[in-house]
Amino acid sequence: MLTASGCKRAETKCENIPRVTCCVAIVGLVAGLFFFWTCTEEGYGGTGARFSTATVSTQTAVQETRENEKVRVAAKSAIVVDYDTGNVLWKKNPDKLMYPASSTKMMTAIVAIENIENPSKKVRTSKRASGTRYSPFTLKEGNKVSLEDLLKAALISSHNGAAVALAESVSGSVNDFVGLMNQKAKEIGAENTHFENPTGFDYTYPKHKSTARDLALITMYCLENDLFREIVSTRKDSIVVNGRKLSISNTNKLLRYDYVRGVKTGYTRTARHCLVLFSNKGGRRLITVILASTKDGVESDALRLIEWVGTRSPTVSPVWSYGPTTVSTEKPW
Repeated sequence: MLTASGCKRAETKCENIPRVTCCVAIVGLVAGLFFFWTCTEEGYGGTGARFSTATVSTQTAVQETRENEKVRVAAKSAIVVDYDTGNVLWKKNPDKLMYPASSTKMMTAIVAIENIENPSKKVRTSKRASGTRYSPFTLKEGNKVSLEDLLKAALISSHNGAAVALAESVSGSVNDFVGLMNQKAKEIGAENTHFENPTGFDYTYPKHKSTARDLALITMYCLENDLFREIVSTRKDSIVVNGRKLSISNTNKLLRYDYVRGVKTGYTRTARHCLVLFSNKGGRRLITVILASTKDGVESDALRLIEWVGTRSPTVSPVWSYGPTTVSTEKPW
């Protein structure tokens, strides 16, 4: 510690040096000793660091904000994930609880697929399935449809009645099937997701919610299944209902681009326009999730993000990661 006597001794030693210069030297010495003491006491660069940790955290936050602001989207929540590494390349409110609308049917389909022994098996639609609203064509009670065609109807044309029919065929009841959906969500790490139905309805199911991050993880899991991947990448197909052939078209209009390979659209008045995409452009395989966007903005949001992320170097450190930060063939789940 610097005392009055210490100052006097220092002043005596500096008697042949101009007084101002001597004082400056003493102040510099004190500052240096204080800095050394601070580093020793706090553990410079360690747990109690006052400088390095705070600086890195601030720089990371600023860099993330600047990077995200380089591309604007209408969506209230969105995320872009590298399919091969699980690294998050861009995000906007990725952990905000949102209504997923018909992107719910991804989980409906994968749970059904994993519990169906014979996809060609024909089942009869129930009164509940036939009465489910907001479907592109009518399924009447007692209609005979194969399980595979129900999967196609649910994933390609987003048929709500088909989703209910799948649930009842697999579990005997919709409630039991929803239990399997929530169990699967937890198994694959979608901890902030809670399903209340297999369709994505939310007007009477206020707790039916997920997040952009969870939906990306669910998508990555679903795409490991060959049947799921084949169906969601199909632009046009046909199914047979009660012996009658019906043509169906994919609600995902971005499949017109050769680099878009699926996955699912969604819309309710509450959820607004939602979209989950799997793309492979320039060797970059991406999962893009768009939630609560506008009618005009949902597709452009996705395309803008795919384009922007594609211009970045694959070696750029991720904002957050499901798995390893280096390129690896090992999946994050």
